[in-house]
Amino acid sequence: MTKLSRNWFPQWSGDENEVLYEVQGWPTDMVVYLGSRTCTCRFWQLTVKIKPGRPTINRREDKDEQPYNPIRCLYCGEVGHNRRTCKVKKQEEAAEQARLMQLQLAVVATPADANA
Repeated sequence: MTKLSRNWFPQWSGDENEVLYEVQGWPTDMVVYLGSRTCTCRFWQLTVKIKPGRPTINRREDKDEQPYNPIRCLYCGEVGHNRRTCKVKKQEEAAEQARLMQLQLAVVATPADANA
């Protein structure tokens, strides 16, 4: 296959979507439809099934597309993480949870000592 492909030359057929190509070379010329993944000679037919679900490649960015601003946390204002993964917020929530547990233990322990 690799040796034969030396003699084949793809040429764009001029369609708007750029999915129609003509492969010229020996032994014959073929038309390949990239959109439907078919060929007139059935030699270029794809035998691999496409994986279900989300595509594995990232979106291709346009040349004139502006880059995104860096991610900034809405809780602490630092760059590089969001509110959900903020370590400052998690530490403050853990401290608040510990304070509430101490209050609950103090409330539960006080009536028990008064009865004894």
